[in-house]
Amino acid sequence: MKLVSFEKTFEEEYFFDELKQKTINNIQSILDNSDSNFLKDSIDELPQGILFSDLKIEYRATYIMLKKANGAKPSFRLVFDLLEPNDDEELFTYEIEYNSDSEYLDDFFLDY
Repeated sequence: MKLVSFEKTFEEEYFFDELKQKTINNIQSILDNSDSNFLKDSIDELPQGILFSDLKIEYRATYIMLKKANGAKPSFRLVFDLLEPNDDEELFTYEIEYNSDSEYLDDFFLDY
């Protein structure tokens, strides 16, 4: 199967646009409530005068993980950059991992 064909099938099978928007909404909610979740420990990593809720969310890529060494079922991650609102500097990466049934598995908040 050619990768372009695989990509199209993936987008259709997983209702990609809807899942991507749902994920963006979830990330925005996490950012908006940063004072009461795990992000409160990272507030010092933000530029002065910027709040997590100010950050722009930009889709970067989808990582598909097949044939995992530990024998786990295939999964995929939607990867988003969290950008400084004034100059679009990449500050953080947020990855959300889903199983092969599009069910949430885990999320990863990473410094850029």
